[in-house]
Amino acid sequence: MNPQSSFGVTSPPASDQEAAPQVRARWTGLLLLVPFIALTLAIRAFVSPPGHVDLDFSSYWSAARLAFSLEGSPYDWGALARLGKEWLPERRASVPPFIYTPASLLAFGVFKGLEFTTAAGVMLLVGILATAAAFTFLVQALQLTGSRRVFLCGALYTLSFAPLYDSLALGQVNPVLLLLLCTVWYAYRDHRAAWVGGLAAAAAVFLKFHFGLLLLPVLLRKQWSLALWTTAFLVLGVGLSAALLPFDAWAEWHEHVVSGSSLIRVPKGLPGVSERTNLSLPGLTARFLLKNSVFPHNPIPRELASLVATSLCAALVGVMAWVLSRSSRMPRTPERANWEVCLVLATAFEVSPVSWGPHLVFLLPVMYLLGRAVVLEPGAPMPQRVLLGTLILVLALHPFFLGLQDLTTVLVVATLRGLATLTLWSTLAMRLLRLSPAREPT
Repeated sequence: MNPQSSFGVTSPPASDQEAAPQVRARWTGLLLLVPFIALTLAIRAFVSPPGHVDLDFSSYWSAARLAFSLEGSPYDWGALARLGKEWLPERRASVPPFIYTPASLLAFGVFKGLEFTTAAGVMLLVGILATAAAFTFLVQALQLTGSRRVFLCGALYTLSFAPLYDSLALGQVNPVLLLLLCTVWYAYRDHRAAWVGGLAAAAAVFLKFHFGLLLLPVLLRKQWSLALWTTAFLVLGVGLSAALLPFDAWAEWHEHVVSGSSLIRVPKGLPGVSERTNLSLPGLTARFLLKNSVFPHNPIPRELASLVATSLCAALVGVMAWVLSRSSRMPRTPERANWEVCLVLATAFEVSPVSWGPHLVFLLPVMYLLGRAVVLEPGAPMPQRVLLGTLILVLALHPFFLGLQDLTTVLVVATLRGLATLTLWSTLAMRLLRLSPAREPT
């Protein structure tokens, strides 16, 4: 029988009471999708600089057209930029280099037969849907529906998160990649759908190699099924791309992308590692150790700059591995899995040669988790709540709104933003080390 109150009114079952916040959050999320779409379209139309809109997508589209229609290699940036200017004469900016793996080129091939405007519209729609799906997963996985205040703060933060709109305006693949990472997260956290998680993990690695770090907690937790499916899809992707692409794709990719890359160097046609919008650890060190607009006559040898960046990144990965190893000895719970995955995402962001401002979308889960567990947690130390809250808010802003012109000021702001992401990483590592079964939410 259902319990009754003292007035004889039947109370709702406990399961219904627990589901009510999730139902309200789902409807609220659907309502928030309307202003999110409106803001996305308005920013593309009125805020983004000329030549900025769909800049990255112009590389994907041109690469697919060159590879599948002309059977040429899109990894030669000179040829790609020349054809891009011919195909898109109305665009002011040159087509950026295409640096993704040949396996990912197969996926971009769906755009080869579409006109650029149509293809860009499809990409925008896919990005918006991927963002909505990722947000829905993160809200449930990180238990943001447990408190109306936490959920509303997370929703409003997402609506004001400039890097997300920047990524959508550029036509980047980042929102889709975030959804792929969430799919791997789901398979790892709930120990379900290993083949789906393996497919998503392989696709994520083909897009950005450093997300292969997600396999470390998988291996430490001995989730062999997920690891084997990931390996199988990686092998399948390499084989299909080698067989289906009409040129020696992997050799071309190695010659033009891999051989021209390191922790302090990127392929020709991309902004340098020391660029002010690069928030990764190599970017933070490169602004002081490499020649750039602030230090045009920097005497430090490039070998030393490379050694410093490599040592610091290796140390970061080593600390992450140690923390994850200690965590893997504890019973597996959804909350612990959340912290482990977020630590990997933060580490991948830091050790990448370049993590531009739009790449902050990969830290959104980190900010949600720290916001719920620290910033909006009344029991957390007030100085820590204020510091993390300030950093999370600052990272949501676009440097464009600061109107910075002085080079020294630009360097200081870029350094502070880079240190902000490092602070989030260190907080994750320390919180995971201190996370005991008794402190995990039920």
